[in-house]
Amino acid sequence: MNFGSFYFYGRSVQRVLGARANGTATVVTAREPFYRVGGNMTFNYRCCLQFNALYMHGHDHNLLPSDADGNLIPLQSLSEAVPVGFIQSQR
Repeated sequence: MNFGSFYFYGRSVQRVLGARANGTATVVTAREPFYRVGGNMTFNYRCCLQFNALYMHGHDHNLLPSDADGNLIPLQSLSEAVPVGFIQSQR
C-alpha cells in the first residue's frame, strides 16, 4: 500500500480586450491566485489487481469580466459589451 500527497500553488492570468474609463481600448488583465491540495493511495492485491484512490481540493476567486457599471458580462456576450475589469463571482 502506498500513500502520497501533493500541493500546487500558482497564478492564472486572464486577458480580455476592453476599455479604460475614458474609452480608449486596452487589454484588461487579471492575475488570480489558486491552489490545489490532495492525497492519493494505491493498493496492490496479490499480483494482478490494483486499487487507486485520489482526493483533490482546489480554490480560486472565480473572476469574471465586468462592465463600467459593475455588472457581470456573460462570456458569450464579450463581443457585445466592453469589459473594464474583473469582479469575484458569487458561489
